[in-house]
Amino acid sequence: MYDELAHALGLKEAEVTVFTALIGRGAQPATRIARWCNRSRNTVRGILDKLFYDGFISRTKRGNVHLYAVESAERMSQVLRSKMELLRDEMQGRLQCVEKYAESLKHQKASRRPQITFYEGYDGLMRVYEDTLTSSETLRSWGSFDANQRALPEYFKNYYKRRAKRKIHIRSIHPDTPLARRKSRDNKAELRRTLLVDSGRFSIQPEIQVYDSKVNIVSWREKLGIIIENDEIAEAMKQIFDLCFNADKNK
Repeated sequence: MYDELAHALGLKEAEVTVFTALIGRGAQPATRIARWCNRSRNTVRGILDKLFYDGFISRTKRGNVHLYAVESAERMSQVLRSKMELLRDEMQGRLQCVEKYAESLKHQKASRRPQITFYEGYDGLMRVYEDTLTSSETLRSWGSFDANQRALPEYFKNYYKRRAKRKIHIRSIHPDTPLARRKSRDNKAELRRTLLVDSGRFSIQPEIQVYDSKVNIVSWREKLGIIIENDEIAEAMKQIFDLCFNADKNK
């Protein structure tokens, strides 16, 4: 019943068992709790002490016996808020350090051998798209609005807004579908220029994006994402994209 609460607190499986066994039972000695959990007293005592130091249970002493009880919701909330503040400060410090070295990292010479990183599952695919938000130039993209929306509709609703907020423009080529036409109405707000192509002849389902020295490829069917980092490959793909995008102008 209380597993959701325990997991939300970040407890491991053994800790979940001990924590949930203690809920609603008041202050109890480790021996009794161990019996409820069918574990050794020493093991349970170690878990209880860790939960105490984490701030999720209280510990009092009656005679020579330590008694343990689940903390109040107010106390646990206070603990979590304190941890959140500490984590925010820690992440802020890391971010400032990265920004301090950003300029020197930007100008480091790219390896002649392509760097290839693979990502799997929807979480992995979102990481691929998050990387495009680091682009220092206009994105070039082949893809399908329909495929994107079927896979991660809520993510892309937010992604387009965040990309525009970062002033990252995009030129993109899509199969001409009703959804693509509707999305094209948002081009100005989302800093996008689109080329819609005959969906009967060009049914583009995977997405390919080119930016800076990177090319990413996303397969929605396989739930697989790839980022290739190499100046030569990225430059070639940019020129191929420009030929495709400008083809209509040369007709």
